[in-house]
Amino acid sequence: MSQLILMATDARLSRPASIALPDEGLQLDAVLEKMAGAQRIWLAVLGDTAVGLAAFLGEDPDCPEIGYGIAPGYRGRGLARHVVSALRGFAEAQDLKGLTARTLSSNPASAAALLARDFTLVATETEPGFGEVQHWRWDNV
Repeated sequence: MSQLILMATDARLSRPASIALPDEGLQLDAVLEKMAGAQRIWLAVLGDTAVGLAAFLGEDPDCPEIGYGIAPGYRGRGLARHVVSALRGFAEAQDLKGLTARTLSSNPASAAALLARDFTLVATETEPGFGEVQHWRWDNV
């Protein structure tokens, strides 16, 4: 991962002109809809191409939920682990209490990215419209 650029401290997103989008795009409309009300939004950049988005979500500024996604053509390269690591590093630098995350049980790659960065699985629930959802937590101790 070349860099994680803070794009906005709310749901407004702007893309630097020098950053290209991947051929298949980032599905910005769908992602931004999911990130509505985000505390902060980052653009994950590899070289000069935007390859993903990440955000601090939820209402708790001291322990936000993280959300992230990698463009389909860039998945399977360990980039989500780099994004989670950068988000955790930001949380540590800001002295946040911790971070939470939710993943679909059908997405083991996302769970692996969290496990690799010391998140702990705290619960699994069935959520209408989503199926089995895993709840994760990392505490800044």
